[in-house]
Amino acid sequence: MTRHTIVGAALDGAQVAAVFDRGGAGITKFGALLDDSGIDFVVLRPDSATVRFDPSVAAAVLARHTRSVGLVVAAAPLRDHPYNLARRLGSIDHASGGRVGWLVLLGDPAAADGRSVWTSAPRGDVPADAVRAVRELWESWPPDAVVDDRERGVFAESARIRYVDHAGAHGITGPLNIPEPLQVKPPIFAESPVPGEYRDLAGLADVVLAPAGTPVRGPVLRWAGAEAPASPAAEAAGIVIVGEGTPAAVVAAAARHVTASAVPPAGTTLRARLGLPAPDPVLPSDARSAFPTA
Repeated sequence: MTRHTIVGAALDGAQVAAVFDRGGAGITKFGALLDDSGIDFVVLRPDSATVRFDPSVAAAVLARHTRSVGLVVAAAPLRDHPYNLARRLGSIDHASGGRVGWLVLLGDPAAADGRSVWTSAPRGDVPADAVRAVRELWESWPPDAVVDDRERGVFAESARIRYVDHAGAHGITGPLNIPEPLQVKPPIFAESPVPGEYRDLAGLADVVLAPAGTPVRGPVLRWAGAEAPASPAAEAAGIVIVGEGTPAAVVAAAARHVTASAVPPAGTTLRARLGLPAPDPVLPSDARSAFPTA
């Protein structure tokens, strides 16, 4: 599989709600449109000024109506606790066959005093610490610990499920209550430039949505309007199209940038579509067992 450009489309809460307002047939049709467009992922953003819509709910539903497109959930750790984010995103990753990503949002109106609603740590410490905690939680339950041995009456080798013992802006013992996601670590997206108080987040992101040339471990993608030229800047790894039109129009505008020479094979994860390397483990090898044997 060869891709010349990574391509995404971004929808806000009102645009996502418009898809769901049409009911089941509309969702099925839009899911087919996403897959057929050839784009790598769609970013599902939360509330607009007039519409409240949870991106993780949209991603969970679209996971059933799509086969290949990535589903990037925008969520703010200043609002959603890392444990809930890890469980929610991990579940969608399982349901979608390894196609979920997380765009880390920095702001939250509920935390206008500069403090997280979940922790007393300064606001700037929360997003980066949430990313670390979520990655640790995703690793707390090795997938091969599920053995489903009916003869022995053993579903999982529970001694291999580990505490995370995370201490930072969030204090989390863990473990997560679902096995490790199919991608192990679903890709983390961040927007740049990152404000100074959130600077630690930039070094943790797998993908950065930013001007070209931004230093990061993974790809740098440019935001662009629907009228963007078909050939984005050569120094950027790709492009993410945003627009005020209908969801179908935004996806169609993004599809103009698709330059794949082959359709990704079935079962391709979002990490693979983005060209990201296998993630490194984050929990220590001697992390204590959550359910030690006697």
